[in-house]
Amino acid sequence: MKVRFGLEGTADAWLVTREEAPEAWVQELIDSGQAMFKQEKEAGLVYLKVLQGLGKSGVITQVITANAGGFGGFAQVPLKVLVGEYLVRRDGEFFSITPKKFAKEYKIL
Repeated sequence: MKVRFGLEGTADAWLVTREEAPEAWVQELIDSGQAMFKQEKEAGLVYLKVLQGLGKSGVITQVITANAGGFGGFAQVPLKVLVGEYLVRRDGEFFSITPKKFAKEYKIL
């Protein structure tokens, strides 16, 4: 879905779920191996893992953890988005957003 944030910013967002088919842009990430569903058996968590790294040729272009890209940013750093949270793609960057924060900062267009 398309969403608005701030005064004029727009982004793509998907509520991570196992019940519905992902949006096309998320399915492309899954098909390319850049995103996959994982399960942590100990914690009973199911999440979408998105691999990220710096690069321009088909590689996701954002490292989410603080200063994780400070050493050149070539390693892939996983972003965990729990089922029930939102995966947001904004200006080529990916974010994990809780439903509470999503409701406060984003508006569905």
